[in-house]
Order: sequence, then C-alpha cells, then structure tokens
Amino acid sequence: MDLNDEVLSCQLATAAAVNHNILLHSQIQRGKVLLSHTEHSLSELDEVLNALIARRDAHKDLIHKYRIALAPHKRLPPELLSEVFLHCISTTSSYSTPPNTTAAPWVLGQVCAGWRTVSRADPRLWRPTKISIYDKLPRHLAHACELLPSVARLAVTFNGPAALLTTALIPNLWRIQDLTLRMTIAGYDEFFLNVSPDHFVALQSADFSVIDGASENTALRWERPGGIFNLASRLRQVKIETAGEFPVSKLGIPFERIASLNISGVKELNTQEVICILRDCPWLESIDVSFSPYDTDALERTLYLPRLQSLRVRHHLPSHFQHLNIWDNLSSLNLLSVLNLDWCTLSAILKRSENLTELHCHCPEADTMTPSILNLPLPSLRKLSLTNVIDTWLFDSLIVPSLQELLIQSSRGPLDPIAIRNLLVRSGTRLLVFWFQSTHPQQTTSPRGFRDLLEAIPSAVHVEDTHTLLDETLSKDIGSGVLLPHLEFLRCWPETQEAFLDMVEARVLRSSETSQPLRTLQQAFGVSQIGVRHPHLTSASHLRLGRLKMRDGLICSLYPSIWDE
Repeated sequence: MDLNDEVLSCQLATAAAVNHNILLHSQIQRGKVLLSHTEHSLSELDEVLNALIARRDAHKDLIHKYRIALAPHKRLPPELLSEVFLHCISTTSSYSTPPNTTAAPWVLGQVCAGWRTVSRADPRLWRPTKISIYDKLPRHLAHACELLPSVARLAVTFNGPAALLTTALIPNLWRIQDLTLRMTIAGYDEFFLNVSPDHFVALQSADFSVIDGASENTALRWERPGGIFNLASRLRQVKIETAGEFPVSKLGIPFERIASLNISGVKELNTQEVICILRDCPWLESIDVSFSPYDTDALERTLYLPRLQSLRVRHHLPSHFQHLNIWDNLSSLNLLSVLNLDWCTLSAILKRSENLTELHCHCPEADTMTPSILNLPLPSLRKLSLTNVIDTWLFDSLIVPSLQELLIQSSRGPLDPIAIRNLLVRSGTRLLVFWFQSTHPQQTTSPRGFRDLLEAIPSAVHVEDTHTLLDETLSKDIGSGVLLPHLEFLRCWPETQEAFLDMVEARVLRSSETSQPLRTLQQAFGVSQIGVRHPHLTSASHLRLGRLKMRDGLICSLYPSIWDE
C-alpha cells in the first residue's frame, strides 16, 4: 500500500462515521480495490487463526490426556485400589437384592477396563445376594448368577420341595455363602446324597431346620467317612433346629473351626452329647445351647473354651456347669429361660464374669440363706435385662458404673423403684434407656417413689413405664425439663388426657428454643399408652393434637384402637 492508498484508507475510515460524504469517482473505484484486498487479507488471517486455534485445542487435549495418564491414582496397585473401592460400599445392609446394577461395584466397573477387573476380582466389594426358593424356581436366580462375577456370593433360603434341589440349589451351591434349609428328613437325605464336599468351599454360615424327625425305619444314605463338610474351610457359623431326633454327628460338621454355634433347638440331644460337641469346638466365640432337666448332671470340669464371649443357656443349667472354665472372658450372658436358676448359682456365676457387657437373666427369689448384700461388681456392664423380679437382693448387690440400658419385667410381685434408684445412685450410673413392665395386678408406685427414680436418671433419653401412674405434678416437671431434661422418647400412663397434652406442648416449646433438630422433636413422646381407663379422646384433645403436628409428623401419638370415636 503506497502513500496515496494510506491517505484514502484514512478518508474512508473517517467517512464511515458520518451519514453523508463526498468522494471522487476515482476514489470510489480505488476504495473498492482496497476493500477487496482487505477482505482477502482477513480471509488469510482467519485461516492462520483457525490453524492456531486447532493447534491450541490439540495441545489442551494433549495436556489433559497427559495429566490423566500421569495422575497418581493411575499408578495405584490393585490392592490399594480395592481398599479405596471399599469406602464406596454401603454399610447399611449385609445383603443386596438380586442384582442391583446401580450399586457401587457395578458403577465402579463401568469406569474403565482396569477398574472393572479390580472390582470384579475382589469378593469384599460384593454383598451376598439374598435369594429365597420356595415352591418354584425364582426367575431372578439364573439372571443373578449370570451377571454376578465369580467372586460374588449368594445367601439362599430353601424351603421348597426336594424336586427343586437338583435344578435350583445344587448347581449354585459352590457360590453360596449363607445357606438356610427348611426341609423334612427325607429332603435332607436327598440333598446330601447328591452333593460332594467341594460344593461347600464358599460356605460360611449354615442354618439347618428339620421339620420332622428320623424314625427307627429311616435309612439315611448320606453318611460319609470323611464328612460332607470336610472341605468347608470357611464355615464358622452353624445353627441346627429339629422337630425330632436328628443325627447331628452324621453331618460331619468341622466343629473345630466353628466360631458361633446354636444347637438349642435340637430335640432329644442329651447333656453328655452337648458337652461332647462343645469339647470339639475350641474356637467357639458364641454358644446358644439347651440342656434337659431329665439328664444327669454328672459333667466333667475340663471343658475349656478360651475364646468364648457370648453364652445363652435355655431350660436347664446343669449343677456343675458353673464350675467350668468358660465364664472369665464372657461379654454377653443370657439365662432368661433357665428354670432352675437360684440366687447362689447366679451370684457364683456373676463373681466369675466380671467382664460382662450384657446380662439377661431372670432374678431368682431370695431365701433365708441369702445375704442382704453380696457385693457383685460388674464394672463393664452396659445392658442389664431382668425378668421375674420379685425382691431386691440383686439390686442391693450389683455395682454397675457403666450401665446404659436397664430393662426390668416383673410378673410375680410389685416392684419397689427405690431399690432401682439406690442401685443407680450407688453405682454412679449415667443411664440412657430405662424400660419397665409389670403384669402384676397389685403393681403400684407412689408419685414420690417414681419421682426419686426419675431424679436418679437425668441423662435418660428413652423411658418406658406404662404401669406407673404419671400424676399432673410429674407431668409438669417433665414438660418443663426439670425431670428428664434430655428425654427424646417417652411411653407413659398419664393421669389425664389434658395433663399429657400439656406436658407434650411444654416440651415442644422448650425444644423449639434450643438447637435440637426437628427430627428429635418428632421422636419425642412417640407413643403414649394414655387412656387405659378413658375410653375416648375428647374433641378438644383432638384439636390440640392437630396443633402439635410438625412437618406432617406427629410429635405425640395415641393408641388409635383406644381413642377412635
């Protein structure tokens, strides 16, 4: 562009800013030439610019790929990647429905081939798929087995006819982790006759329920010298329940590896046979067993179960059982259904079980030989459940500083709450849950005694007592927070409808002034057994209940069967 073209270019640029301009014909012609040259230059620049933009985008894409390729998680070994994947698995349930492809293992496998390989190779990522087989083959069984990886396991409940054994159960037995069977003795005979030990390589838990018993004419064909479960190296939990005689010994269960055993439902199993089974279980951690009162109590005292933590005995406790070396490490003890338990036996057991965290038993009646105070410290006890409470010798003897839950049921006599209060005060307990039930017709508690009990549990969040009348003074103090300031759930028997509703309304107003979340208010006073002696809820009370609704959830509710008019 020469000097004249530059001058013309400036004139054209200036003329573009005004509505009327005067140009010579030669200038117009030359201007059209300049316009053509400028458009051509712009086209060339666009081509160069597009090439540069394409190069820039290519470099950005390459940088993104480089960063992905060099990301630290790309270099994680499969073992560490599996540990990361474990944090994606839901812990709300031990089982999955068949098969949920929106669950974490399936989603992780869709990211890339490497993640799919890792996720499908780690059995910890796959919750056992629960399948129930009844009178016909479930449609989702074949579909689940086809989709699931080989490391995934099944939890199967079979309660069907023997004809389904060969078509539904046995072909998938190698991948069953938890097996529950409900069959006749003939069904078990058919089942065990058609399986081999290598079918149970994945089995961890077995629950066998026999709905009939073996008669003298029953010829079982499945007994094997090596045992049916000799290859079930992962089997740790066994439960057997029978309606009649059943040859438990012929099952060939490797008791030496069992950690949890429940044989309390086995009929016609005598005491000596039970002891022989327990002697073969050195790794037992949990036992549920039943003894017959008609068997001999002549037990050996050499039974040694060093890992035992949970023990439940039903029906009868042999006289020499308390002398066995099984009590020292117990954390949970359940003697609720033992009929021959006396105060001497119970106190001797508790003195040897100082590590208990849970105790469930009926309270034997004291006699003239029972000392007033036995001094039974249980420093680690967190949950105490007592039934058949008649007198207070156990409350006067226990020291339970760590107690959090206290559940008491009395049916043979009225219960004095002062004994419970003295136990809690003496132990310095911060009780969270208190539950009391009495079916004795003369169960009455004075307001003063019940107040003393409530004052001893200021930390309680859950209180249930439907057999002590809650008078208006106690209701007002609970509503204002003077009593039970941390309460979240109350089941009670108020004196009147209005007293109960006043208490709830005061509690709502008090809770709204604090930082407690609304869900706690919805749980507070969830059920009230009010009106046992009042047949109908008045219209005024109905209106008050309507005003106590918050977010469509009742803060308090009354028994519909009692209150519906």
